[in-house]
This record gives sequence, structure tokens and C-alpha cells, in this order.
Amino acid sequence: MRISPPATHESMLSLKRKSNGNRRSVSKPKRIQTDEGNELPTLLDIFQFLESPDPAPYMDVCMESEYSDIFQACLSTDIYDGMRYKLFQYQRRSLFKMLKRELLPDLFLDPSYSPLHNASYASNSLLNSKRFRHPLLPYFQFSRGFNEATNTWVYQHQSLPNVPVAAQNVSWYSDTRGGIICEDMGTGKTCECLALIVLTKRQMVQPPNEGELLPCVGTVASALLTDLCDTSADSHSPAAHTPRLVPSLKFLAAKTALLSCAESLRVMYDDGVLPIEIWRQLEPYPLYYWVNPLSESRLRRGTSAELALDISFKVYMSSSTIVVVPDNLVDQWVREKYKHVQDSGGLEMLKIDNSTNTMPEPQELIKYDLVLVSVSRLSKEYIPIDSKIGELG
Repeated sequence: MRISPPATHESMLSLKRKSNGNRRSVSKPKRIQTDEGNELPTLLDIFQFLESPDPAPYMDVCMESEYSDIFQACLSTDIYDGMRYKLFQYQRRSLFKMLKRELLPDLFLDPSYSPLHNASYASNSLLNSKRFRHPLLPYFQFSRGFNEATNTWVYQHQSLPNVPVAAQNVSWYSDTRGGIICEDMGTGKTCECLALIVLTKRQMVQPPNEGELLPCVGTVASALLTDLCDTSADSHSPAAHTPRLVPSLKFLAAKTALLSCAESLRVMYDDGVLPIEIWRQLEPYPLYYWVNPLSESRLRRGTSAELALDISFKVYMSSSTIVVVPDNLVDQWVREKYKHVQDSGGLEMLKIDNSTNTMPEPQELIKYDLVLVSVSRLSKEYIPIDSKIGELG
């Protein structure tokens, strides 16, 4: 595939050479020549002239998702709730890009496939409107609203060239959530991260499915659970000493609320919809699921079920954010937090560094919006799974 540089690339390079005329000469990076004799831009050129992310091509998909309130608040020119100052436009755009990758990651094409041709349907009004057509088609597409109208490309597999395959039958992979902020020093990267946490502090993590493989973690070994117990019986009555054959209506209602509305309970409480009395009864029982860190191959090699159960661990559902920073930047993050985030209604933060002797339990950590931990302190909590298996025999 032949790629030509953008039309403005040469003019930008000439301006750069003029501005650097009085500087000490440095070795120029070697550029690749195309068949047409043009020079391809280097990675340094692309980085220096890369434009700020444009939310416009993704606006319709984001605004029609369940996260529309977060995206709308991100693009607001007002001060975010919980922040002290307004963000610049380039910061809001970078923040939109981070939210898009976290909440609605795109799908990218399996490298085994390549585009064959575009089968256009002029009569299709949805296609003509281009509302849900990804700007990087045919190699990327939106993870929401994918159908024949939004991707009319036909593909071919490398093992079967020229054999058309519809977009619905091609393998698509979810893009990576998150990324690396590569803006210059002093442009407000820490402020952008704090704003990201403020906007999503009420966004509960999505629960995985039972049996799902979590990369570098393990296999989900249970559905969502809670430690909520039926305590409706009077402790002084004889019934309190015998197991209840029929759960109480109060217990069933509370458990159903936890299992089905866990992602919105805190939002309902913060917005004043859920009474504080009910919130106090539900908050001490967060949802969790069990994860088995052993791979299926290791289980097939003879690992007992008892051992697999002993090394399984709980993963609690939460909306907390853990920020891991080098030891010398912990205090700077604390200062930046108090500089940019309001004391009231901002972020509940917990700092954990080498002065913290005992790591709080997960049930305590998930009560905070931001958990700031140093690298050296976090490394003390690492226990290799193989050593734990050895201890259990």
C-alpha cells in the first residue's frame, strides 16, 4: 500500500527549518522514499504536527450510548462538578479521547483479513448519512450499532484471496482500553487525569461473565455474589436460632437491588433518589466474584479442586480508581489533587506509601474515589502465584 504525505507536510517542514536556522545543526532522521519520489514523514514529524483529537466523528455514537451524560459533561465549557477550574479546549478533547477508549473501545480488523472492495448501497439512508460510519473504516469500526448499513466493506482472508467475506463474518478485536498521554511537560496531564477520575467516579466497573478469561488475572469462577444475610428475625425470638426456610421479603428485595442495580445504587444515593436509611443498609455488602488464577492446562495436569479453591480470590465491584506513581511523585499528586479538585464534592482520596504499614482491606479501599499508591509500597503486596501454590502443597 502506497502512502503519500499530507499536502501541508512540506510547508510545515520548511517553516521548521527556517525557525531552526540559528540553531546548532543536528543529524536529520532518515526518511523513506515512496515510489513516487515523495518523502514519508517520520514518527517525530507525525508527533510534532499531530492535531488535537476531534470528537465530531464519534459524537453520535457516544451520545446515544449509556454513557451519554459523561461525554456531555466532558465537552461542557463550564467547570466540571468537583473541579476548581475550567479545562482548556485541547484538554477537553484529550479527555474525550480517553473516555472514548475506556468506555466505548473500537473494534479493529483481524490482521488475517484485508479489504477487498466496498459494496455501496446508495439507497440506504443510514449509509448516506454516515452517522455511524467509523472514520477509519475499513480497518476500524464502532463497537456499537454495527450492522450491514454501517460497514458495507467486503474482505478477503489471506489463505483464500479474492474470496469475498462480509464484514459480519470477519473477526474483529476490541481495541485496548486506555493508552499513553504524550503531551508536552507542563500542559496539564495530571489535571486531565484528575478530571477523568472526577467525571467517572460514579461509573461502576462492568462485571465479567462467569467462565470469562481475564488476561493476566485468571478465569471468572462465579457469578456476582454478596455477603448480605437474612437478619430480619428477632434475635430474642426462638425463630432466630433456627434457619429460615423462606427468606424474608426485606432480604429478597435488598439482595435483588444489590445484584441488579449495583451500578446505579450510588448514583441514586448521590442524586437523592435512594434514601440514606436504605443506602446504609446496602453499602456494607459490596458485590464480588471469584477468580481462579490457574489456567485450564494446569488444572488438567492434576491440580486438585481443593487447591484451586484455596488460591481463588475475590474481586470486588467498585468505581474506585487506583493511581500508581513513582515514590518521588506521590506528594506532587497530592498537591495537584488539592490544587485542581474541590475539597467538598470532589474526590475522596487515600494515600498509601511506605509509611503505610498495613494495606487496607478491599472492602475499605473501594470506599474511596482515588487510591494513590507508590510503586515501592505496591510491590510489597506482590505474591507470585507459583509460590502460593508451593505453600499450599
